[in-house]
Amino acid sequence: MIINQTIAISIIFDSSYIEPALVSAYSILNANIITIHKVHLIFLHDNSDEDVQASIIISTFVNKFDEGNLISVIAVKNSLPKFNKFHFSNAIIYKALIPSIIQHEKYIINLDAGILIGKKFAGYLQDVIIACINTENSNWIIGAISGPPPKEYMPDELKDLPSNRIYPAGAIILFNGEAFKINKFYERYVGNYLNLVSKLKYAEQELMCLTLLEGELIVLPDSNEMIYHHLSLDAMSDADLWYNETIVENCICFKIFGSLKPWHYCVLDPNKIVWLLARAGLESIMPLGIYPLIEKNRNFILHPDFVSAFQRKYEILLLSRFAMKY
Repeated sequence: MIINQTIAISIIFDSSYIEPALVSAYSILNANIITIHKVHLIFLHDNSDEDVQASIIISTFVNKFDEGNLISVIAVKNSLPKFNKFHFSNAIIYKALIPSIIQHEKYIINLDAGILIGKKFAGYLQDVIIACINTENSNWIIGAISGPPPKEYMPDELKDLPSNRIYPAGAIILFNGEAFKINKFYERYVGNYLNLVSKLKYAEQELMCLTLLEGELIVLPDSNEMIYHHLSLDAMSDADLWYNETIVENCICFKIFGSLKPWHYCVLDPNKIVWLLARAGLESIMPLGIYPLIEKNRNFILHPDFVSAFQRKYEILLLSRFAMKY
């Protein structure tokens, strides 16, 4: 058994997700976890003007926070056909291909851009190393937390295709770099993507489920101390304001999922304060709002109908609370 095993962390993102990626990286660096030997920031780009701006922001971040030479920045040119669904971009497709980008790492854990690390993440990493890396099965390629049964979650057009019995969640993914290469996962996964891109709904999760054979996909330790939250209209009432000061501190990790993101100005859910406070820590050293690209991303409106619904309900709540006082 390997007792002193360390592991690499990766975060993959494009210019539209640079803010959440850097806040996640800052969260990891602040945790000072001894089992993490490198944080790889993978920047997917198309050589656009926005990508040039993003490169400058990334360089500024590294110069400010990489005192221990812990950060690696890898720029990857996007060469796959574009994927457009919900708030997704091609970074979500490349997520499952990380061992082909970071070929020198044996084991890598990828975290979605926007995840915040809690104090219990270090212990969780140790659990992952014991349960998945120190195992007699060396043929596994990907480890993920198990999601709902595949046949329930797959789009109708994909339900009849052979699939793994495990449907992987995408927020945290563990890679076995050696098995990835030996079992030619890259070729199989990209082939499926090119054939099925128009039918995919949840992107890399479906592709992993359809590509990985039995035994190639293993289940990571699960925990109710991983907190996931969906921003919604219901959360705008006092009864659904669940935030407290220790919610991130005392968990493994915290992630807001869905198309509405806490860094968008248009989202009025008060629970976004969890994200805003985490971001404030980074901005106390490196202000982000001074960059036009980040300000543009914060102003981005993906679903105008959702936004107008939030704004209408917000006005109703304000009026009702005001009327109660007078």
